Amino acid sequence: LLPLLGTDRIESLIYFFGVAVTTVYLGGRQEVVDAPEKISKNNALYAPIGASLAIGGLYLLLKAGIDITSFYAIMVTLFGALAISDIGVPILRNVFPNVDLA
Repeated sequence: LLPLLGTDRIESLIYFFGVAVTTVYLGGRQEVVDAPEKISKNNALYAPIGASLAIGGLYLLLKAGIDITSFYAIMVTLFGALAISDIGVPILRNVFPNVDLA
């Protein structure tokens, strides 16, 4: 949609401001289906520490000369396989009810 409006800076700013305002407005108007999840005080206190350790670990991997793009590719592959297996096994159990998929 943006190329249809133009490529000037003011048109880009108006477009993205409109998208941001619309997103916040629609998000605020959505119907609450479940009760909101509460975050414990410990989780809120330890989240920045965990994030700092993760970023520090990536920094150490970079400084050690380890290519983090390959590490990222491996992790994405593992999480993708886990997600597919989590979704795929119930589907396969319905398609093949007599086969034990363990």
